[in-house]
Amino acid sequence: MIIGAIPSCPELAVSLMRVVALKQRVLASRIQYLALPKPEMRIGELLGRLSERYGEEHEGRTLISILLTHEQIAAMTGTNRVTVTRALKRLTDLGVIEVKQRRIWVIDPSRLLG
Repeated sequence: MIIGAIPSCPELAVSLMRVVALKQRVLASRIQYLALPKPEMRIGELLGRLSERYGEEHEGRTLISILLTHEQIAAMTGTNRVTVTRALKRLTDLGVIEVKQRRIWVIDPSRLLG
């Protein structure tokens, strides 16, 4: 059905190619960060991406504007909830992030990967 529509509607072909290219970039990015050797690095990388995409700048810090549970972060990084809790605690102790009212603030993005 779609194959038959492509010759008569080249805009459809271009749009489909854009969608496929976007999906390929997303998958390549996921593979790249899942290949990071340490779970803490994957969590830090995720927080960096989230702060770039959903971050709101406030007084030199970046608020990740979406609420995420430790379980959700674990699912996105191929880890478990306990590992996420430990990694967030370590990043907090190092002054890299701050967690207030279940919101994550990125203080020093250059140190997210450890």
